[in-house]
Parts: sequence; structure tokens; C-alpha cells
Amino acid sequence: MSVDAKTTTIPASLFARVGQATRYVISGVRPDGWFGPQQPMQPMAPPEVKGRQFDYPFGVNLNYTPRASEPISFADLRSLADALPLLRAVIETRKDQVAAFDWTVRPVRGNKRADAPARASKAATFLSRPDRRHSFDAWLRMVIEDMLVIDAACLYPRFSNGGALHSLDVVDGATITPLIGLDGRAPDAPDPAYQQVLHGIPAADFSADELMYRPRNIRSHRVYGFSPVEQIALTINIALRRDAATLEYYNSGTVPDAFATLPKEWTPDQIRSFQDYFDALLSGNLGRRRMLKFVPSEFKLIEARQPPLKDQYDEWLARLICYAFSVPASAFVSQVNRATSSTLRLQATQEGLVPLKGWIKSLLDTVVQEHLAEPDLEFAWVGDDAVDPLQQAQTLNILVAAGIKTREEARAELGLEGVGAKVEGVAAHMASARPTSIDKSTGGGNPYRDDAGQFTSAENAVAPGSAKKPPGQVAERTDIASDAALDPKPVQPEEGNATLVPAEGASIPDKLVTHQSTQQVLPIPSFEELRQVQSFRDAVFQALKDSNIDLPPQQRREQGFWIFQDQTTGEIVTSPIEGEFGPFSIDPTSPTEMPGATIIAWAHTHPYSPGEVLPLFPEGVPAKILLRPSPQDLELSLRSGLPGFLILKDHEWNSWTPKTK
Repeated sequence: MSVDAKTTTIPASLFARVGQATRYVISGVRPDGWFGPQQPMQPMAPPEVKGRQFDYPFGVNLNYTPRASEPISFADLRSLADALPLLRAVIETRKDQVAAFDWTVRPVRGNKRADAPARASKAATFLSRPDRRHSFDAWLRMVIEDMLVIDAACLYPRFSNGGALHSLDVVDGATITPLIGLDGRAPDAPDPAYQQVLHGIPAADFSADELMYRPRNIRSHRVYGFSPVEQIALTINIALRRDAATLEYYNSGTVPDAFATLPKEWTPDQIRSFQDYFDALLSGNLGRRRMLKFVPSEFKLIEARQPPLKDQYDEWLARLICYAFSVPASAFVSQVNRATSSTLRLQATQEGLVPLKGWIKSLLDTVVQEHLAEPDLEFAWVGDDAVDPLQQAQTLNILVAAGIKTREEARAELGLEGVGAKVEGVAAHMASARPTSIDKSTGGGNPYRDDAGQFTSAENAVAPGSAKKPPGQVAERTDIASDAALDPKPVQPEEGNATLVPAEGASIPDKLVTHQSTQQVLPIPSFEELRQVQSFRDAVFQALKDSNIDLPPQQRREQGFWIFQDQTTGEIVTSPIEGEFGPFSIDPTSPTEMPGATIIAWAHTHPYSPGEVLPLFPEGVPAKILLRPSPQDLELSLRSGLPGFLILKDHEWNSWTPKTK
């Protein structure tokens, strides 16, 4: 380089422009590439637009009418929900289900502050009448109504002069218009985030801190929620029109019940005169309708075929509507068996009630932790996530037996003093006091249950034998008998009794699998106790009916059912046996496992009576072998390890417990 060369300084702004330009260039993409993708166009919007939530219309905040940009208005959604009786029944059912649950306010897990129970009780007292006008159940029904129908549940917290929460009022979400900022999202406080429209004009602004606007089904390209009613609006319209057609059928009719021909020589005036005469003769006179009538010759009667008032499409509409709200459709469709009905109820609970309860909990957690200023407390449905004391004790027993934990560590986890001698003493005492039959007062052996039979935590438990506490009240019982189940062995029956105990060492063929993932922890009812259970008695009558006991013997078939016991509530549930059935045989397939329940026995029918003339038996010889368990019945019980019940035509009983070979 020459020392006389002239040097020119490049301005910094030039490098900035070059760097800015390269941000929109894809490396390796050349204009002369063979059918290449080419470079994208350079963005034209200002930098602050980057990350906008959705492409909203220009001036969207100027259109203050709620849901003005949506295809269905709030008023239309409410009209649809009120006009169709089926839909209204489903909505009210869901509201009843949620309002029936018990609830409480409790310290969050890990909170050991001494004043937490007292503060939780105070918060629960506030929630017992949130708006100081309605009970919690009535207040909650209003919130759920707006969520299910318009998906615009809205709460307005009112505070006292001292800053304490005074009331939590429900506001009609149909009067609220959400506002958005430049990024398409609700503005942060203190900017207005919502606008209330009354009598067609903007009446008030609310910041995000002043109003709790809580749509449940939020979508990224909409500012309003998407309610279940809106999701099935077309289905509701079809159902409404079918109902309107049915109503018109009863009001005006569609076609006459029959047509009659008259002589072809009659003129229209003669036909009209005879029609008026015949109508006047029968109208309003029920007695004359049954009397002999004289008609012209060549008179012929043609009966019209009436359209069906209900068909499979009506059931399909009912299923769609119930599915949208996760409510079992069994009440509105053709009869289903008990096993299917139980499955539908369980599915509706898992898919409908559980998410809805979670949404309500999230809403009320915000109220308790932010507006009541109690961040270490939470709203809870009683029994949802509480620790099962029996399951906890069984887990600790396994860990201690395996040497993973010591007894002192197990006691420390239970919040007890680490005194080894106390463990053995308490365990021995509880073993001697272990029940041998169903204790209905404790919900099947576990004293820490609410009246619905659900587990509760130690802090929120209803003490055994005490009266049920009002909703939201925090129990203060702390004397947990945590050592009670350190030796959770099943109760063994005395020799010769009818207690149902699976046989030990019984082999199970591949065709009949009764393996169960749920462990039997509750006492198993005896045969006499089962006979008093209504679900068991109903299953007996249904099995006899399905066996065709009213038909001739050669047309009868054996039928049966499995007997389950819910290991949480102790409830007895039955499920029909599937398989091949004959006049003197039953070849069952493996039962379907019920979550949380164990199969404890099986029952089947011999639909005959002593002295009946039965197929394949000599005339007049009673088939006594059919009045007791057959060798195949005993073999099935032995191999499956399940006791069996035999039900005869005359409701006589026979039972047996499998014995090991």
C-alpha cells in the first residue's frame, strides 16, 4: 500500500444497515438457484408488531358491542340453551353434579404455619356466601351457567375502604367486551382491559386487576370463549326443528289418519256436503264414533301411514348433545346394560367433571390467594387429591419390610415420634381390633372418609362417627392412626363360613383371566351380606329374566354376572357375563376390569325347578344335578379362585367357596 493513499472512514450507520438487511436473507438461497425458493420479502411492519397474537381487524376496539364480530351472539346462545328441553336438562344436570360436591379451604402442601387452619376457616366462611346474597351452591350455579352457555364467566371483586375483599359479585359476561393492545392481548393494569356495555353504550372500563373475566375454552385467534352450546349450535337447531315438527303434528297434523273414496259420479259439491255432514256427525261425540255408519256404495277406506315421531336420529342428536357436555346419554337413548352404563358414568366423570372441577379450583385459588391475600392457602374439593391413609401405610410397610426405610423414618414421614416400641404396640393393638365384616360407619374400614365415601386428608377429614361438617369448614382432627395398617393382611375366614376369599394356588386357564391390578384392601362381604345389597338383587332378577324363565325349558339359557367391590367406597357393582350360553352350560369370557374395583365372586342361573320335564332327561325324572353346582361350575371357581352363587328359577340359592386341590 502506498503511503500517499487516501483513507476514507466508513460510517457506523452503514454497518448497521448491512446487518439489518442480512437478517432477512436466507443463507445459501441464490436468485440463480434451480427452481429455488428465492429470498423472502422484507417485512414492512414496524418492529413493535413482532409477536402479535393474531391478525385482528383494524379498529377492533371501536366495535364495542359484545360478540359483534362473532357469527352467534350472546343472546342467540342463551336462546338455544333455553329453547331445547334436552339441552337445558343436560346443563342443569351438570350444575347439580358440581354443586353437590363438598369443598374446603386448606393450607397448601408444605405449609406448617400454626395460624394456617384459622385463616383457612376464615376464607371458607367468606366463600360460603361469596356475594353476601347467595349461598356458595347458588353462586356457583350462576358461574357455571355462564361458562357452559356463553363461556364468559365474569366476577367483580368489591373491596372495603380498608382494602379487604368485601364481596365477589357475578357479572353478566354478555355485557363485557374484551379490549386488546397492539400485540393482540389484554392490556396490563392500569390500562383498561374490559368494557361493560349497558343499554347499547359503553358504561364502564375495567382493568385486568378489577375484573375477573374467565372464559374456559380460549382460542388464539378469538377474544371470546367457545362454549359447548356454540360448538353444537347446528345440532341444537336441527333438534329444535324436529321438536317443532312434532309439536305441529299434534297441533295441526300432517296427513289424515285415512282417506275414503266415494262414487265417481259425485260432484265436488256433493263430496263437500257429505264431508261436512260426516264431520258434524262425529265431532265431539265419542259415543257415535263407535256406532254403525251407513255410507254410499263403492266406499273404500285407505289408511295413511303416519311418520314415526322418534327414530335413531333423535338418539344420535341426544348423544351429540350429551357428548359435548360429557354427560352420560343413557337416560335419553335405548336401554344399555349395567356394565356399559357404569363405564359411561366413569367416562363422564373423567372427561367432564374432573376438568370442570379443575377450572373452578383455578378460579377460586385466584380469589383466595390474590384477593383474600392468602398465598399459602388453596381451594380444594374434598377427596380429590388427599392422601389415602391406608395406601400410605401399605407403602410404608413395603418400604420398611424391604429395608429401604427404617421404622423411625416411616414414623417421621407420618409426623409421629420415632419411638420403635410404640410401633409394635400400636400395630399389635390394631391387628387385634381389625374388623371382620363391613363397617358401614367408616366407609369400609377407613375412618377418614366424608359422607360420600371419598377419602379426605388428615387436616380436612370428618372424624369417625362425628356429624358431617358444613361445606368449607376445616376439620382440626390430628390423631391419625397411621400405624393402623402397617400390617395390611386380608381377613381370613373361619372354616365353613361363607366369607368370599379367593383360593390360594388355583391355576387360571388362558381363556379366563381374572388378574386384577387393584389390590383387595376392604373386608369382603359374606354371602348373606351380599343378598341384602340392592345392586346384587337387581342383577339376580335381571339374570333370571334374561334366562327366559317364563318360556318352555328347552328355550331357556343360563345367564350370569361378575360381582365387583369398589376398594374406595366398598360399593358392590355387577357386570353381566359375556360368552356362550346354553340350556345347561355357561362358557364365560374374561371379565372386563373395573378401575379401582376388584372382582370378588361370580353368579349364574340354573333356570329350572324340581320336577320339571327337562330336555335330555327322562320324562318325569327331576334333574337334581341342575339344582346344585355342576362339576364345570366348581372347576371354574377353582381355577379362577372366585366363589360362586347358583340362582334357581324359584329364587332358591346355592353357594360355594373354592377349595385348593
